[in-house]
Amino acid sequence: MQRSMAATAYLSALLPSCAATDLRVDAVGQHESANILWEQNEMSTSVKILQKLSKRQDLDDQAISVGRAGILAQLVSGEIYNHWHGADIVQGHQVAAGRLQRA
Repeated sequence: MQRSMAATAYLSALLPSCAATDLRVDAVGQHESANILWEQNEMSTSVKILQKLSKRQDLDDQAISVGRAGILAQLVSGEIYNHWHGADIVQGHQVAAGRLQRA
């Protein structure tokens, strides 16, 4: 987890240089940040990032592919997990965060 966070921070620092050379990698950095936040139980923030990513029109133009279908599946997976594992009481904030963001 620490390595992922360090890699994401490093990539964020490189974004201006990458943009100057027309190398578009910002979406993969945001996607990885959302994944890290999700793993740290920061679902609300992760959902916000994933939703913004899912609405981007430039995902196909990125140097490293970030698929809209995968992003949408990731957004839904939290609700499916809670439904099938009966975790609505314990992890209800995860579902609530996803539903709030959809509204």
